[in-house]
Amino acid sequence: MTNSTKITTILCIFLLIFAILIWPTIYRYDIIQVFDNKLLQRTNRITGESTITSTLNNTNLESIRLPLDAIAKIEGTASVGYANTFTCELYNGSDWIITSLVLKLDLFEIDGKLRWSRYYEHPLRIGTFSSGSSTISITQGLNYGSFNWDIFEAYGYMSDKE
Repeated sequence: MTNSTKITTILCIFLLIFAILIWPTIYRYDIIQVFDNKLLQRTNRITGESTITSTLNNTNLESIRLPLDAIAKIEGTASVGYANTFTCELYNGSDWIITSLVLKLDLFEIDGKLRWSRYYEHPLRIGTFSSGSSTISITQGLNYGSFNWDIFEAYGYMSDKE
């Protein structure tokens, strides 16, 4: 056996031991704290792609549709960005913790004709008497004239259950 073959064999054995003992999975897991939520983030060690896989709050609170008087207490401003994104800054003035919104978005042409009208369901978390933001990717959002948006539905649970 030549020296280069021995070095190659030793290097392969070392890499194999490293792969088995030190780097056991393709994914790395991290816990991220976002407000009151603990989220489990999974990152591919090779590509760097990250996904949020689950929440770790261990709450069994079921979100229900908020009553109309609570939805009326959700206020905010919104914009459609150049990167085909719809962003809204919201304030929750209700006693409910919001877990999801259904937003209605109408996009109009420059001449005022309706380009499209869509509903977007967006999971988020905004506590009572708190602010939060939401960004949604949309298609065909460039070169528009104007837009209208509204909170069509909101889901959550009463704050005393938390």
